[in-house]
Amino acid sequence: MYFLCYGAIPVVRATGGLEDTIQDISSEAGTGIKFGPFSASALASAMHRALDLYGDPERLREVRLRGMKADFSWTASAEQYEDLYRSLRRTSET
Repeated sequence: MYFLCYGAIPVVRATGGLEDTIQDISSEAGTGIKFGPFSASALASAMHRALDLYGDPERLREVRLRGMKADFSWTASAEQYEDLYRSLRRTSET
């Protein structure tokens, strides 16, 4: 997550915490490039996508800024858990 703070665009295999942390650039909230299968062709495809992104300076800047604005603090996580618990409580009360 530190790499996002400095404007680096990660290329990651979609597994574990990276699956949850990084949003693929194919979405409007994208902060990085994800690939699924553990294969050379999947990695090569992801690298081509990274090169395409690098070739588009405006989009590259947008993705960098989104990553730099991402909030992975414990405060943000606690607020998300609190929202979840409140929604579950409302559901159980009805």
